Amino acid sequence: MMKHPASSTSKSSLTGYEPQDIQPNAIDVRVEQIQTISSNEFSIDDDNKTHRGSEPVEVDDSGYFVLPPGSYEIVMQGLVHMGEGEAGYIITRSTLNRNGVYITSGLYDSGYHGVMAATLHVTSGIAKIKKGTAVGQFILMMSESIGMYDGDYGVGKEHDKKYNVTTSYDHEPIIDDPNDMYYYANGKRYEFINGELVEKQEQLELGFEVVEDSNPRFHLASGAGYEEYHPDKAKEKDAAIKRTKYIEGHNS
Repeated sequence: MMKHPASSTSKSSLTGYEPQDIQPNAIDVRVEQIQTISSNEFSIDDDNKTHRGSEPVEVDDSGYFVLPPGSYEIVMQGLVHMGEGEAGYIITRSTLNRNGVYITSGLYDSGYHGVMAATLHVTSGIAKIKKGTAVGQFILMMSESIGMYDGDYGVGKEHDKKYNVTTSYDHEPIIDDPNDMYYYANGKRYEFINGELVEKQEQLELGFEVVEDSNPRFHLASGAGYEEYHPDKAKEKDAAIKRTKYIEGHNS
């Protein structure tokens, strides 16, 4: 069974997407980096793997990646953090498919936290893709978890240092320890105390409308979409107001 990644019932989260990226059944993901996969020998067995390696593709003066036919590593904007009981996958946008350009993605297991990277295949002729363009969709599935991801990829892992990603692409800090975070939900502030989310008693003057949200990791502002918050109140408020105005304008 599929679940929408932006649903309040989802245990997984993505950073770096905008309200217009929320589609009926998925979230559009946008290209941040493309790297050429080298021709070095690749080897793998049950205990070891040797990667071919890759080199970044630079954008041209107009901001486009210019890609001759071949195979590339593609990295999307933002980060994904997979919740327990859920798994994710990237599928190609249909316009790319219709032009002989497609993405193959591995499975994002429960517990994975890191970049969304996949292989981009360019066939038939040169493809020009502007940085920041929506090229795929992230889909989420309910999936029984027998353990959590503990592999070679993700935030802080040696392999992923080549992406130079230490923060999300909107430059907010990634905080792996939930005890260092606080959250807003239903107009209230929650903090972690001894591993439990505890509501702060003082009344908050948030300055924007809030509606019911069953997931305290997120704040839902006037139906405007979900935002995972980090400890910067000004950015939180600005993001909520921006999303509220977008929805109001979109519905008018």
